[in-house]
Amino acid sequence: MNQKILSKYIAAYKEHFSVISEKEIYKWKVVAHFQKHWDINATDFHAMLKESIKTTSNLLASGNYLARRMIRTCAAQDPERVRNAFKKAYDLEIPLADRYEEFKATMVDIVSTIPDAQNHYQDHRAFAVYLALRYPEKFYLYKYGMYNQAYQLFEFPLKAKKGAVSNIEKFYSLCEWIKPFLLKDDELIRLHHKRLDKDTYQDPAYNLLTQDFIYACANYEWLNVNNTDTTAISTPIQIEELNLADFQSAALAVNLSGRSGIDYSSRNERNLKIGTAAELFVLQLEQAKWQGSKKKNKIAHTSIEQGDGVGYDITSIDENGNEIFIEVKATSGSFKTPFYITKNEMHCSIQNKKKYRLYRVYNFNSTTQTGDIKIFKGSLESICNEPVSYMINLKER
Repeated sequence: MNQKILSKYIAAYKEHFSVISEKEIYKWKVVAHFQKHWDINATDFHAMLKESIKTTSNLLASGNYLARRMIRTCAAQDPERVRNAFKKAYDLEIPLADRYEEFKATMVDIVSTIPDAQNHYQDHRAFAVYLALRYPEKFYLYKYGMYNQAYQLFEFPLKAKKGAVSNIEKFYSLCEWIKPFLLKDDELIRLHHKRLDKDTYQDPAYNLLTQDFIYACANYEWLNVNNTDTTAISTPIQIEELNLADFQSAALAVNLSGRSGIDYSSRNERNLKIGTAAELFVLQLEQAKWQGSKKKNKIAHTSIEQGDGVGYDITSIDENGNEIFIEVKATSGSFKTPFYITKNEMHCSIQNKKKYRLYRVYNFNSTTQTGDIKIFKGSLESICNEPVSYMINLKER
């Protein structure tokens, strides 16, 4: 990620803030309107949905994009199925990709019963809008074109892939990287609060502000940012490879909720904090090892591309060009700060002993993207007991 480019765009965003705000303030009004009228248990679900998304304008209805019209049509055709589809879409215990696929399948099925209807329009963009309207403190408004432009603009390591639902979570990761830089700019925060009134969503998590900033950078060419002399900031990192046998461990069993032994609710919270930032930190380091080589294309943020169930976060290449699986465990505290390993991760390490790597990131600062790393190779079995999850406390002998 290129912090110098980001800093220039923040300055340009502030310079043109009033013009941008005039064009984009509708988003805060849309969320406020939705929050006021949404009631999943409404007696007349179709009427409630119609009123809740009435003001969504460009978010769900623009040109030939008819997502708003079709979700209302589906609700009129089969209100109870659409109600249940939204209930499942808002179940944060289920992985986002699974929720989207089930939501889309329901709409496809309903549309097939409507004469002359050919397209449901409930794509990734529409689904992300529904999430952001319901939980604006957790999610972000998303468009593929915006993310495709922005990840290149800021040299973000997660490449957009046309048609992939994983783009949504990649975009969320970009937002979580950028947001701390916006929040520490007091002038920008004052400008932001000044534009909000009784008819707008108050944006306490600053998610709409973050999306608005990214959208402006990706779409308003007249920001006129000079991208010369924008070499990414490089900070020395202490990396040490060690064997698990060199450490003692104490394991404490803790129950996890969720499906397949994975706590997706906790995962969502972690994504908003240190976890995803540390994964991106490691991902960039791995990509830098193979800069200029075709092997760089084999490095992937697997937990986003395929979901948490794979048992590790990153697929990479070792110094000999062999595939390795990296699980990232990060804390802002010292190396001795306890962390958690799931049963799924432990079993994956057993099945892939030669490929598995635990990257213990500590002293990590998610804003500056600095920290230290100790790398452990092989199975985690020796430091884990049998319960669903494990709090690992590594202490040097």
